[in-house]
Formats: sequence, C-alpha cells, structure tokens
Amino acid sequence: MYTFTNVQVIDDGGQEALQAVITTGQIINMIKTGEVKIGNPRPDHDITGVTRNGSLRYRKTASRVKDWAEDLLKNQAVLGNLTWNLQEGTEYEVEETDRGLRLHVSGPGFATDIDSASRMRAIEMASNANPNTMDPETRISVRIFPFARGEETNKLFWIYNQIGEKVSNTVAKATYQGTSHQRLAKQLMLQSRHLGLDNIETKFDTVSKNSPKLVAFGTLSGAIEANWVADPYDGAALQEQTQFLVDFWDALVTYRPELGQVPLAVRQAGRGTSLAATAVAMHGYIAVANALYQSGSRDFTRLGGMQEKVTLTAKGLKHRAGDVIDWLDYDNPEWLTRGVLVHATDKKGVTKLTLRMSFQTRKAMADAMVTRLNK
Repeated sequence: MYTFTNVQVIDDGGQEALQAVITTGQIINMIKTGEVKIGNPRPDHDITGVTRNGSLRYRKTASRVKDWAEDLLKNQAVLGNLTWNLQEGTEYEVEETDRGLRLHVSGPGFATDIDSASRMRAIEMASNANPNTMDPETRISVRIFPFARGEETNKLFWIYNQIGEKVSNTVAKATYQGTSHQRLAKQLMLQSRHLGLDNIETKFDTVSKNSPKLVAFGTLSGAIEANWVADPYDGAALQEQTQFLVDFWDALVTYRPELGQVPLAVRQAGRGTSLAATAVAMHGYIAVANALYQSGSRDFTRLGGMQEKVTLTAKGLKHRAGDVIDWLDYDNPEWLTRGVLVHATDKKGVTKLTLRMSFQTRKAMADAMVTRLNK
C-alpha cells in the first residue's frame, strides 16, 4: 500500500490525473522492488539484461540520461515532473481529509508507459554512482494517470512524444494511430499474412541490414497517408478498405515474392540492386492499390506488369548491353531518368547508384507503377 498526502486532481490531455510529491529516496526503493516499472515503446528503454550490481541494463543510454544523472549527483537537476501510470492489477482510492486529498494505491505499483522513463533511469543511474552524493530527500512532483497500459496510455504516449522532442515516427505511429489512414496501415500490417510484426519493423524508422524485415511501419503508414485517397472514416469503412488492401497484397506477393516474408540472405541480396523492397517502392505499390480501388477494380492480374523485364540498350553498373533484367533492377535506366536513383562516388572513388528518398522521388515511383498498371 502506498499513500500520498496533499494530492491534487488535475486535467492533462483530456484525462483526469493526480499530482503528488515523492522523494528520490522513495523512488529508488520503488525501482529496486519493482514497484515502479521503467520502460515505454521507445526502443532505447528495452531491457537487455542485469548488471553485476543488480541494476537493469538497457538497449541504449542517451546522453540526456547521463546529464540528468550527473546533475542529480550535484543536487542541481531540473526534472520537471515525472509521469506515471498504473501497472496492471493496481488499484487506487482517493480519500478526502481535513488536510486535503490523500491517495491510497495497492497492488503491483506504477509504470512509465506514457513518459519519464529517461528521467527515472537517470535517478536509478545516480543512485548506483560511487560516491552517491544525491540527496535522497529531494522532492519531485509526480503526475499519476490512474489507469494501466492500454488505449489511454498509448494515446498519451503518442501526444507526449509527437509534440516537442519526438520519438521516431515508426514507434509513435505503431503505438497509437492518430489518423484514420494510420489505423488503416496498422490493420493492413496486422491482418496481412505477408506482413505482420515478423516482416514490418515497429521500433525503428529504418530496417537493419541484418534484419529480414521488409520496411518500417512508419514507411508503410507514410505510403498510405500519401497515396490512399479513400477515408476509412468508421469501423465498417476501415474493415472494407483493410480487406481490399490485404487481398491486394496477397496478389502482389505472387508477382513480387520479396514483398512477403523471405530469408535474411534473400532480403540482403536485393538491397542495393533492386528497388522492389525499398521504402520508395512502398509509395508506388500503395498508389497502384489506390488506382485499382478508385476505379472499382479487383482485377489483380493487372499487377503482372510489376514483374516485367526490360532489355538494356547500354551497359549498366552490373549488367551489359543486351542483358534482360527485372524492371525494378537498379540498372534499368528509367530510374535514373525519373531521378529515383542518382550516380554517386564513394570514398574509394567507386561509382554507385544511390537511392533518393524525397517527395519528388516518391511521386516519381508512384507515377511509374501506376503507368505500368495501365499498360
């Protein structure tokens, strides 16, 4: 049972919250016992193990965490207020007394699903310093949202991290979808047997070279936001448009298997040689889906143009004149003409084809694919 005195009821983000004061010493004890669970969708806070002294090891420690820890050891830290929510199974009661409101909390405790994981880690880091000069009586304001992780906390995480210092688009949008088109992207990812969490990156804006995943969720969502005209304005519209895109993607994978789940070696072989599984191509595919949907067509056999071949009339970087290559191969001169690829020279003086990712190139790819569909 935790009891906070002199509690105030406040409004934040359209939600009722409670404002309390707690000392750094109390926070440290609660971290050690698990009564405060540090972490949120930001990948920096993924727990990767435990150190020799028993503290948690995280994926990444940002410089601001170290700076806050140093300031805490100097007792000069400016932390603002911490933001907590409840762990699953935690209950609370607000009691009115002659001296103001008192908050009683029972159960597992608190979490930082909405915000403040970095500042909580800074307090933890300072407590493990030797010598530990942080004053355990330092008082910190804590804003407590009285609900466990779910739709409310996901929404607030999205608001907190899309205004001001942002997390990546992928993390924010995958956690909570603020628009109907983002919700459509989330449903396509979840419902397509070719996509899903195994094939779409949901923590980073780019896909690691050692990952077999297709693209990041931010890329998929951005392609739908930019190229899908219809509005999935309610549940029925969302379901109908999601089903169309799921069926479209099923058909597309029959012509472009690399858009489904493939082994790492296959994914790596295509990187730098084919546009098929690139971020810019996602805009083209969704533009094609939109063209079909707007025309009322479900003739997905028209996607056959996505796998057509071209004959080179001049030498490319990896192919000779006369070679028959895939339409989406880097050596297809159409991509230089459209500005999707440009020649670039690396530090060793080797000329390579480099993919551009701008509004103009995304539109150029969309135009090229829709033109191919209409042939």
